[in-house]
Amino acid sequence: MNRSIDRGILALARQARISATSCLPKGAAFLHDAPALAELAIEKGLHLNLTEAQTGTRFYQPLPALIRHCYLRKVDTDLIRSEIEEQCDGFESAFGEPPDYVDGHQHVHQLPVVRDLLLQVLKHRYGSEHLWFRSTRAPHGLVPFGDWFKAKIIDTLGAGNLLRQAKIAGFRTSRCLLGVYDFSGGQQQYLARLDAWIKLASAGDVLMCHPAQGTEAEDPIAHQREVEFAVLSDPSVNDLLAKHHARIAGSAV
Repeated sequence: MNRSIDRGILALARQARISATSCLPKGAAFLHDAPALAELAIEKGLHLNLTEAQTGTRFYQPLPALIRHCYLRKVDTDLIRSEIEEQCDGFESAFGEPPDYVDGHQHVHQLPVVRDLLLQVLKHRYGSEHLWFRSTRAPHGLVPFGDWFKAKIIDTLGAGNLLRQAKIAGFRTSRCLLGVYDFSGGQQQYLARLDAWIKLASAGDVLMCHPAQGTEAEDPIAHQREVEFAVLSDPSVNDLLAKHHARIAGSAV
């Protein structure tokens, strides 16, 4: 999305604090920073974008409108298919290989119509043996209530159907999605959330994060990105992992 986010991602990858990162092939900073990412031994995913206007975007709608139109089956399937194909092309052009996994900006990959087209395009291009889908399934026991409620809303918008359809098509998936919250609070609050998420985690879960080094004026969660980076880059993360007998795995599945 921007250079500040990329700096945060690259720094955490070099510290082995993240094991994967999702890429926006039409994002403003992608072509500049993809070569540095290509040198790092972490998984690289396609972050399907259908809600932000980016360079060369064929199709996008604000998230509320996209959700509504997908559930009413009132979207242009040809435009969405073309957008998926072009984002796959952009990813392959940068890295010379298919993505290791696929997810969606604002979780659009789980929406009806979108998930159907995405599964079709990916199976045709790559088969179903090598890449996996990032699940949006909420884990049990999330606290506080506000974080649990947001995670359940995301889950309700298509997690079950995505997992079922991916399995039928032969794709692997991650298990549950951790890291959902309202992007508020300082470093101590985020550290406490991280402690709770790691405690809840099971093998195959994904804990998503949104770090950045520096801020960008157009980014509505820029400050919280810096909070996340400060916590994730701190040695105390190793203490949390040891406390809960967990590790940052090389693959979610």
